[in-house]
Amino acid sequence: MRFIFFIISALILNGCGLNVYKSTSSNTKGNSDFGKSYSLPEGRVSILVERKEKQKDIEVSITSKIVADQKNKLFLKYARNYLFEDTLVAETDAAGLLSTINTTTVDKTSAIFEQIGMLAGETFKLASLDANSQECVPKDMDLPFIKQYEINPDDTSSIINMNDTLMREHCITIDMSDIEDNNKPINSPSQFKEGVYYRDMKEFTVKINGNNTIKHIKINLPDRTSINKISVDRGLFVERKVNLTFTSGTLIK
Repeated sequence: MRFIFFIISALILNGCGLNVYKSTSSNTKGNSDFGKSYSLPEGRVSILVERKEKQKDIEVSITSKIVADQKNKLFLKYARNYLFEDTLVAETDAAGLLSTINTTTVDKTSAIFEQIGMLAGETFKLASLDANSQECVPKDMDLPFIKQYEINPDDTSSIINMNDTLMREHCITIDMSDIEDNNKPINSPSQFKEGVYYRDMKEFTVKINGNNTIKHIKINLPDRTSINKISVDRGLFVERKVNLTFTSGTLIK
C-alpha cells in the first residue's frame, strides 16, 4: 500500500513535461543532448523614402517584420521521468523562431488561447515642408532619390540619426516615440524554468510629420514588455497529444 502511494505521489509531483533552459555559447545548435533551441521574437520597422524626378511629393512606405531576439534564446527539452513514455518534436524557422511543438503529454490548462499577429504596411505620399518655410530648407539632391532605413525600436540613436537625415534632406520627421516608450524588455529568460515562452503582438503608432500634415500608421510588433508561458503538463494515468502552432514565434493555436 505504501508503494502504491509512493507511485501516485511521484506521478503528481512530476507533472511538468517541458523544461526550458537559457542558452550558452557552447550549446546553441538546435537539436542536441541539450534539447531544441529557439528565440523569442522582436520587431523591426522598415522605412522607405522615395522622391521621384520632377515631383515635389515624397513617397513613404512603412512596413514591419519579426526577427529573432538574439539576447533571448531558450532551450526546450523534456523533464524526464521513467514512469512516462513521452515524445517532443519542436520545429523552428530559419531564424530560430518557434514554428510548431508537438508533444504526447496532457495539457492541464483550461484552454490554449489564440493570439494572431498580422504585419501591417502602408504606402502614402507626403508633401515636405515648403522650401520657403523658416522651419526647414531641403538639401539640394540628385533625383530620383531613394533611401531605406531598417530601425530597431530599442536603438534610439538610429531613430535620431534617421530623423536628422530626413529633416535635412526632405523636411519630414518620423515619430516613433510610442514604440520606444512601450517596447522596453522586462523579464530575462534566465528566470525561466518550465514551459513554452512567447510574446504577444501589440499595435504601435508611427507618426509621419510633413507640411501641415501628420500621417498615423498602425503597425504590429512583438510586445517586449511582457512574456507569456504555456505549461505542458503530464496528467495522472491520462495521455493526450498537444499541438502548438506559431508564426514567427507568436502563438496562433
